[in-house]
Amino acid sequence: MRPFALLLLLALLPGCIAMGTPRGGATLSARDALAALKQMEQHPVPHQRPLVILNGYRSPEFLLGALRSRLGHATSGNTRDVLVINFFTDSTFDQMADRTLREVNARWPSADPHASVEVDVVGVSMGGLVARYAAIPHVPDADAPAGETDATRPRRPVLNLKRLFTLATPHRGASIARWIAIDEPARDMREGSAFLARLDAALPQATYEIVAYAHLRDITVGATHTAPPDSVPIWTGGTLIFSHGSTAQDVVIIADLARRIRGEPPLLHSDQPPPRN
Repeated sequence: MRPFALLLLLALLPGCIAMGTPRGGATLSARDALAALKQMEQHPVPHQRPLVILNGYRSPEFLLGALRSRLGHATSGNTRDVLVINFFTDSTFDQMADRTLREVNARWPSADPHASVEVDVVGVSMGGLVARYAAIPHVPDADAPAGETDATRPRRPVLNLKRLFTLATPHRGASIARWIAIDEPARDMREGSAFLARLDAALPQATYEIVAYAHLRDITVGATHTAPPDSVPIWTGGTLIFSHGSTAQDVVIIADLARRIRGEPPLLHSDQPPPRN
């Protein structure tokens, strides 16, 4: 092995070291999770509806390669059935919602001009907030031209969510955004922001299910911030470092997620909120 590759491996290795899960969290060994994934791969099940993965904040697509591959093989058996949408160049949540609707409709055209086809979404970090925002029937545009009203201005089609699975999503704000918020989406992800309040205000009318997953030791978002108000995430001990990013690579979480997408009994449950971030 070349010296640079060895150094890279040693640098990333701590992020792969799973830590123990305290009482109240989800417990399943990585070995059992891999066995469950292998069994699912041997017996593929067609998707009940299109499956979409929404990427996180300024995150390149290659970081989700393993998630897309594992979910595709463990569900329908075909990774091409999974659509990944990235927001690397988008500067606002409106742009991200527009991109989501545009790409979903391009892949699975809808007969309804006001809504996409019904979809299941896996939201990775910020991607979970994009899904919730795109699913709101109408958000008035404060910057609309003079003379336009809510009744006359164009409305974005609704993302027709059936189930939303979120991985380390800052439903209650991202811890790091308190200190580092260099653009509008980052500021919107601050705890107590008007954007998050808007999402929470729309939640009582939502008709979709939310299943939230989290890691402890998540210094980017914080495990206690990863579920909407009055709900509890499914959480594990996470990894020694890089615990936020490793949520989407966790075979324990992916195995449970695949079972739910397949419409089968889940493997994980958490009956208590995370004890810490």
